[in-house]
Amino acid sequence: MQQLLNQQLFSHPMSRPIYIPTILLAFGRGLLLPVLPIYLLSLDISYTWVTFAIASMGMGTIVGDLPAGFLLGRLSAKKTMQLGIGSMGLALLAMALIQSYWALVAFYFLVGVGTALYNISRHFYLRSEVPLEQRGRAIAIFGGTNRIGTFAGPVIGGYLSLLFGPSGVFIVFALLAAVAYFFPTQYAVERAPKPSEGTPTQGQMHNPLSSLRHLFQSNAEVLIPAGIGQFFAQGVRSGRTVILPLYGADVLGLDEVAIGWIMTIASGIDMSLFYPAGLIMDRLGRKFAYVPSFLIQGIAMALIPFTTGFFGLAIVSGLMGFGNGLGSGSMMTLGADLAPTESTGEFLGIWRLIGDLGQTSAPIVVGNVADIFNYLPYSAWVVAAMGIASGLTFGWFVPETLRRDREVKG
Repeated sequence: MQQLLNQQLFSHPMSRPIYIPTILLAFGRGLLLPVLPIYLLSLDISYTWVTFAIASMGMGTIVGDLPAGFLLGRLSAKKTMQLGIGSMGLALLAMALIQSYWALVAFYFLVGVGTALYNISRHFYLRSEVPLEQRGRAIAIFGGTNRIGTFAGPVIGGYLSLLFGPSGVFIVFALLAAVAYFFPTQYAVERAPKPSEGTPTQGQMHNPLSSLRHLFQSNAEVLIPAGIGQFFAQGVRSGRTVILPLYGADVLGLDEVAIGWIMTIASGIDMSLFYPAGLIMDRLGRKFAYVPSFLIQGIAMALIPFTTGFFGLAIVSGLMGFGNGLGSGSMMTLGADLAPTESTGEFLGIWRLIGDLGQTSAPIVVGNVADIFNYLPYSAWVVAAMGIASGLTFGWFVPETLRRDREVKG
């Protein structure tokens, strides 16, 4: 399996334009995981304002999602990826140079806009190039590249912050984005979308809102329950990256390096499961991966308030990493399965928007619940409920989307 995995990761034709920049950018995000929350706490502001700043990136992705979907109908995936990565790098550099709370919020918002452009264009690229029967593994490997990049990021970010401060970490992330920009520029295939992949008709170009309304109405039967599951799924995923450092620093008194180790241990467990997750999705069905994934994450999140030190928090964090790894690439795979061929870009924009709403809402919920009750553990239980609700929604209300070759022929 190791030989097959190496071949998939490093010899696959999409490894250089997609997988390598994804590893670099995920590593940059990993650097910020223990650094940004603790830096914001040092500004002596409330949980609400701390989590608002963390959520500003998610707000940027929400704003960028639908425009990114429409841009794919006019530009190639390559150009959209370039635009997204370039925007991220410039905004991160500005975060390092301009030191104020509101400047950080504004530029982190722009990082989110660039992230939306990159995320949806790379999702479109994968969906266009990979056949259905291999899609689960290909996207799970893609999800694995995110996890490989994130693996070492938190602990290295903690050490960099101690040596150079938060600004040094922002600069390192900006440099990583500059390197990542090279790969789609050099290696991505310049291919304009086919009409069947989402190129807008003349009417859609003049009335995009009407196009979106028609797209939603024609897919509402499956999009509504799947979207609810996606909203809660991304909520529990982003909630854990906020609660773990805040709980570790403010309740347990741990520093950036200790929190970085906790998150790196979880990332190590997480990334070890991406290939098995892809096999499960392609051989047994998508539900066999994502339903237990979010149930496990919800249960683990509910255990955080019962931890009393480094080792307890590391064990619970590792359990969340196991759950998240089991769902590696599952939401992207589900979105690609559900996307209609005649409007793929627009559908993926809606799908990503729903997930980003959940991803952005969770940090804000964490901050507000903690401030209202003056008790951070209550926030963990709210986010835990999101994970369990996601697993149950997917299990009961969303149909299995894996279609065997014989079923398609039939």
